Amino acid sequence: RRKSKQKKTPIKTSQSKEKKPDLLQIIQAQFGSFLNDLDCIQEAFRVVDPVLAEKDKLRREEIKSLLQKITIKDSKEGLTAEKIEQVTALVGNVKRLGRGHILFCNNSLISLVSRFDEFIGDLIRGIHKQNPDRLKNSEKNLSYEEITALTNLNQAVDRLIDKEVDRILRDSHATQIKYLETQLNFEFREKLAIWPEFVELTERRNLLVHCGGEVSSQYLRICKTGGCKIDAGVKIGSTLGVSSKYFERCHAVLIEIGLKLAQAILRKIFPEKLHDIDSNVNNYGIELLSDGRWDLGFMVFDFLCGLPPKLISKDQIKRIFTINKAIALKFSGKKSQCCELLDSLDWSSCSSDFALAIEVLRNNFDAAEKIMSNMNAEEPISEHGFKTWPLFREFRKLEQFRRAFKKIYGKEFEPREEVKKVVGELQTGPMQAPTSSAAL
Repeated sequence: RRKSKQKKTPIKTSQSKEKKPDLLQIIQAQFGSFLNDLDCIQEAFRVVDPVLAEKDKLRREEIKSLLQKITIKDSKEGLTAEKIEQVTALVGNVKRLGRGHILFCNNSLISLVSRFDEFIGDLIRGIHKQNPDRLKNSEKNLSYEEITALTNLNQAVDRLIDKEVDRILRDSHATQIKYLETQLNFEFREKLAIWPEFVELTERRNLLVHCGGEVSSQYLRICKTGGCKIDAGVKIGSTLGVSSKYFERCHAVLIEIGLKLAQAILRKIFPEKLHDIDSNVNNYGIELLSDGRWDLGFMVFDFLCGLPPKLISKDQIKRIFTINKAIALKFSGKKSQCCELLDSLDWSSCSSDFALAIEVLRNNFDAAEKIMSNMNAEEPISEHGFKTWPLFREFRKLEQFRRAFKKIYGKEFEPREEVKKVVGELQTGPMQAPTSSAAL
């Protein structure tokens, strides 16, 4: 008697009737989360670091004062057992507090780099999901047990992608970036002025994790190969830590590396969606300007202004980037450079919104009022934009702005509405990175 053949369920080649997720939106959301998390780590560091430093200072002053009392020659009490116990307890407290401060600073840098690693994994995963054929040369295989647990081909691809991500993340950061360059056939490291700083901070992170910060020959060798500037006193056996100044610089470097890498990858794999990419990164840059973070804002828009025309959706967007770069220059005290930048382009044929921006940036507020008064509610600059865009941070304080605003919208300028809106969001929703809509 023949055994009946069991019916095999074939692996499906696609997930039927499931809406395919928008990969660009996913990567941009991951990018926004990465930037927000780095800022959260920075904020925690800025709050805790000075508190620990002050506590350490107070404890040391307390010990010093107590020792002075003990050593006074005419002291009637002398060196009592009670005071010995008191000094001993304080010394132990100071040692723990001092060591805790060092560990906190070191772990803050480790957290920054760990979050960067997670984002690199997201980018690698994204480029392979966008084009799974890139996995053809991958040496990763699935076991029989893994294959039998699958229900469709997409799961198999996802499993291979996860294995590839895990493999790459086990290598050095330089190798990870090189891998992305090879996968997408683009140059990144050679054009990046801060690359040596990135190499040094990631290698220092390795020292902190594996050697407690003690300098090794590998650290010195990799830093030398990467063109890093190392202090002459740093030798094998030296101990490196994380000062507040160093931490702030590491935060800025990782923001810059992450942003430029993400932009390079997105514009490479989504050339048909440049408008969405431009809009998303422009909003992030405006958030930086709104927070008064002029240096980072300048970095963003300086990078965007330097992109080749083929990697920007249209010339108007390039001019918007230029205006926002000029804002960063003006409010960081570089007014002459701001004017030089504006003079580098011909604005004569541009629309009224650009004309208004030029006059505001040059502090020609009477001329700005005339242009703004002739605008209407349908113009590219929205009411929200007039209320929040950093371009108008000085202009909004003047009567010229208030008169023009009333002429456009038929009501008085009321900045408190925006404050109430932000407070309401904090009270009703989770703490998330804001999304700015203020733009030309």
